Amino acid sequence: MGFAAFASHDYPTASLFFDAAVAEDLRNHPGRADSPALLFMQLDSESAPSLAKPIIEQVSEDLRTLVRDYNGRENSQALTLNDVRVNFLRPIIHEPEPQKRALATALISFVGEWRYRRRLIMLFEHGSREPFFLHLFRGCLLFESLLKAQAKKVLTKSTLGEILRNDVRTELALTNPDVREIDFNTMVAALTVNMAIEDAINSTGKARNTLGHNIVWQRPT
Repeated sequence: MGFAAFASHDYPTASLFFDAAVAEDLRNHPGRADSPALLFMQLDSESAPSLAKPIIEQVSEDLRTLVRDYNGRENSQALTLNDVRVNFLRPIIHEPEPQKRALATALISFVGEWRYRRRLIMLFEHGSREPFFLHLFRGCLLFESLLKAQAKKVLTKSTLGEILRNDVRTELALTNPDVREIDFNTMVAALTVNMAIEDAINSTGKARNTLGHNIVWQRPT
């Protein structure tokens, strides 16, 4: 069912089915790490069965593209897909709080969805752009959720802007975190190729704050 949902471009539902299988495997086969669902959640294509292998390979390749994009930006810290797998995907599978696996499924579905959304985004010039705005908002919400779920720093604030300014400013090497924005197109107009990490973080916060309140934005001219 997860494979069918993925093939139908319903990526969040696909991840939901795979996660349900993960839950069953953890309950019935504790200590095992090579079930199809667990391999999917770890984006491990080498040992994956043939049915899931194409899905894992596609998501892995798109995630590698994002990692390369990050590594090419100023002030980035060297990162590989295997780092994501070892330090995030694998540990979160065995989290004592199973609801935190939503972070892994959200990352996988967000990355898996973009290739399909990218093919559609230029099909028309005016009208509803809901699928793209909701896709971007999910990515922004995932970023905020990852900050709130990390265990290295106790957060004293609750909103994204306050967290960036007060709680993780040093850890993320931020000099002027600012996510205030009321117009989505103003944020888009300020985007540049390979913008610095801090500028990308600020843009993420601004997209989250605008799309979280309104999905009716005219396409910039």
